[in-house]
Amino acid sequence: MLAPLVYAMGASFGEHQWISPKVFWRSSAPGVDLLAWIIPNPLHPLFGGWGSSWLQTLPNGLVENVASIPWVAAAVILLAAVAARSRPPRAWVVFTAFFALLSLGPFVRVAGHTTYVPTPWALLRYLPVVGAARMPTRLTVLVMLGVAMLVAMAVRELRVRAARPWVPATVVGLLLCFELLPAPRPVYSAYVPEFYKTIIAADPRPVRVLTLPLGLRDGLSSRGEHSAAAQFYQTVHEKPLIGGYMSRLPRRHVRGYRGMKVIRALMDLSEGRRINPARLEAFIERAHSVLPQQRIGYVVVDTTRASSELIAFARAAYDLELVSTDGPQHLYRTELASPPPAR
Repeated sequence: MLAPLVYAMGASFGEHQWISPKVFWRSSAPGVDLLAWIIPNPLHPLFGGWGSSWLQTLPNGLVENVASIPWVAAAVILLAAVAARSRPPRAWVVFTAFFALLSLGPFVRVAGHTTYVPTPWALLRYLPVVGAARMPTRLTVLVMLGVAMLVAMAVRELRVRAARPWVPATVVGLLLCFELLPAPRPVYSAYVPEFYKTIIAADPRPVRVLTLPLGLRDGLSSRGEHSAAAQFYQTVHEKPLIGGYMSRLPRRHVRGYRGMKVIRALMDLSEGRRINPARLEAFIERAHSVLPQQRIGYVVVDTTRASSELIAFARAAYDLELVSTDGPQHLYRTELASPPPAR
């Protein structure tokens, strides 16, 4: 069952493309704060506000630091151990405790303060493959898996000893639903500008889409400026993109992008860097000659994020023609996407 994963890992090793983050002794990614394990559900509408505000102040924000073990779960496990005199399976206890210890990161943190008390992750983060996980806070997923199994086994023991077996399961289920209620549930617009559907997707030619600002990003570094919206919109138009995000970008891909002078200039301008006017003129001349190789047919500009210098350079480099606008999104086309002459 693991063959696809093992094959992909082996291929990466064979191509020398296995990418591991650079790990520093003190400043590598921190783990879960001890206090985060015991605070109430930070997304609860009644008692989650203060916990959510505090987690936002920790490194990497709320998403990477939520770890609250449900109080109901802890109470049920304790009740089964005391009232039903049940011992949870040792294997699941060890599993849960092991990943909880790893999730604390290289050094134990308490209420936002690093104690520099080392944990096993202080050494494991230097191992190949294991260290590629990089963020020990994400090991909380395995901790919650272990807690869920321990709760299920505790409820089973309570049901066996109850006169009405449905009562323990029902009560525990209702209490967990109340404690874990994430409300109000945040929702986000999935709106896609119409021109992605009616113009870009409708074009049968194998051209690429360039979104400005332009960037390359992975979990370790960022070059230029990239918005994930471009890849969301790609699910509609289904054309290849210039730039984008991957969890780990192979170094040869980064070198390839940085080796293309026009693309590199676009990324530099997207970061807000200044480029000598003489060099910009040379890049504009080069852009006309490399356009067929880059196969850029459409350029989408987010006018709320792209600077005037970046827009001016792109329009001159690719002889852009404005086709459509949808709010701050402006669609341009190059000569590769120009409509055929009328017959």
